[in-house]
Amino acid sequence: MENQRPKRWFRTISTLLIAACALVVVLSFRAFTDYAYVCENTASRKGHRQWFLGLRTGAWYYQSPIETFMQQTHPDKLEHRWMSYAGTGKNIFGQSMSFGHGKSPLSQLRFARDFESYIATLSPEMRLELYHTFSTGDYAAVQAAVDDIVEGSWAITLDQR
Repeated sequence: MENQRPKRWFRTISTLLIAACALVVVLSFRAFTDYAYVCENTASRKGHRQWFLGLRTGAWYYQSPIETFMQQTHPDKLEHRWMSYAGTGKNIFGQSMSFGHGKSPLSQLRFARDFESYIATLSPEMRLELYHTFSTGDYAAVQAAVDDIVEGSWAITLDQR
């Protein structure tokens, strides 16, 4: 009888240690990465989830009003320039583990509440000018345009209340 107790105690401790190690491994294992991209010419966005085995799921696409305008009026001039603005690795419980975020002023437009309404207030000439401003890649000019859009979209939101 006395001989059984130390063996049971050793087995219990060993099982707990193995379970703790397994939990640490599972929590530190990146199961998938959520990627998001912004078109620096149109402010359209797209993304997907990349699983550790290479499978892609959950693809999504947001067509900006600038891209819609360009497709309807100047389809021959429409060009995309995609830039990654998010790459968040997560474990099997969805907890963020790693981050890879680019820096584009246009990624801020995802927070503009009434982006579509604001763009709708612009004349076709101003929409085309906005597309040209974005496509120059001039960071300061693009940031200034984005600031105007965000401010204008918030003004529309406040007017609707």
